[in-house]
Amino acid sequence: MATTSIPLLIFFSVLILSPFTLSSAKSASSSFIPSDSFLSTLRSTVEEIQTIVSIVSGFSDALGGGLRMSSAVSDCLDLLDLSSDELSWSLNSSQATTTSISKSGTGNRRSDLSSWLSAALSNQDTCKEGLDDTDSMLGSLISTGLETITLLVADSLSMVADASGSNGRKGGRKLVEGFPTWIKSKERKLLQAAPQGIVADAVVAQDGTGNYKTVMNT
Repeated sequence: MATTSIPLLIFFSVLILSPFTLSSAKSASSSFIPSDSFLSTLRSTVEEIQTIVSIVSGFSDALGGGLRMSSAVSDCLDLLDLSSDELSWSLNSSQATTTSISKSGTGNRRSDLSSWLSAALSNQDTCKEGLDDTDSMLGSLISTGLETITLLVADSLSMVADASGSNGRKGGRKLVEGFPTWIKSKERKLLQAAPQGIVADAVVAQDGTGNYKTVMNT
């Protein structure tokens, strides 16, 4: 059973808000100036990844293992290499001059950093899950190191997000509770309401238990 009002409400709210979100992000993107702390965190993360890669590689060479273990180790190393690449791109972009930013990304430094760091955030968990499935001790051995990498990446990503929030408030159209000022209070409350707090005007159900059997009939 589904309702017509809630999906349509969500659809139109996305259409209304997306231009403002895109406009705000675009205006703040090129103004991001990486701090020394941000650069230091990226470097520390890359070094931590290199340490874990050495441990995983050494463990694999020493103990060998079956096809399942070899596959998990190979996948883990690939994921860690990917994280290392994404962090290296972030570091290179952060240290690049304005005219050379596009050589290591799209030219939108803030957007590139957010994309690379977000992608690197989950690689370590995927690596750990694969190793845990082999019932070997390797997953436990590098667990703390993987968590450290994830925390450092999350810290770097939060620095980009915090800078975006502070810069984004300086310009662009004013928002009220996250919505354009021309959206009335009643409409804002409706968009912010939890699904269970919204009473459906019509119910669509193919089994005939609703007001209509198809959306087209409404």
